[in-house]
Amino acid sequence: LPAIQACIDAITEHQRLN
Repeated sequence: LPAIQACIDAITEHQRLN
């Protein structure tokens, strides 16, 4: 699902920043 993919992408980006 695109929604889940976008959510995972956002979380991954946040983790990368952290």
